[in-house]
Amino acid sequence: MDLPVLAANDPAANRRVWSEWLRRPDWRGVPTHEGDVQEQRDAWDVGYVLAVEHWPLSVITTVAAENDEDIEPTIMTGCYGLAEPGGAFDSSELPERVRNRMLMAAQAARSAPDYESIMSNLDKNSIADLIDADDWSLVIISACLISMWEHDQSPMSGAIMSPADVARLVADILDAAPPSLLADSAR
Repeated sequence: MDLPVLAANDPAANRRVWSEWLRRPDWRGVPTHEGDVQEQRDAWDVGYVLAVEHWPLSVITTVAAENDEDIEPTIMTGCYGLAEPGGAFDSSELPERVRNRMLMAAQAARSAPDYESIMSNLDKNSIADLIDADDWSLVIISACLISMWEHDQSPMSGAIMSPADVARLVADILDAAPPSLLADSAR
């Protein structure tokens, strides 16, 4: 398996590495320092583990983790230059084709019947709510769309994107790099 190379101080290059990784057929598997492969559930988790395992500055954030600090925001901002919280961004800054794919998924979620699972229903509703929201979030898009697929893969139940489709959508958002997605230091 090819090892990703993340730059110490180039968030744009690191977003490209993450984006390219999400387009691989084996996108869920992230190689570790020990030579193992960690399977990840969604595109956000892939980006996080890529940074933890392959970003040179992750050693600094590991020290923070030993002090019981939440290091995820530090890693995602430092490595990829993402704004907080959770890669929030203004949906109107996306290219129309990318925005429309997400709106189709949100409309499918809105018109789907309620799930029996409370957590899956919350995820479905989070996606459905994006129709009326100006601010979207990479972590919500990544996790909730996959949760819908895992719960029920039927388009009638709102799940119109497979996990690989969701990964490509997140990759397209990373490639588009809407200005509001980027932290002030990465613009």
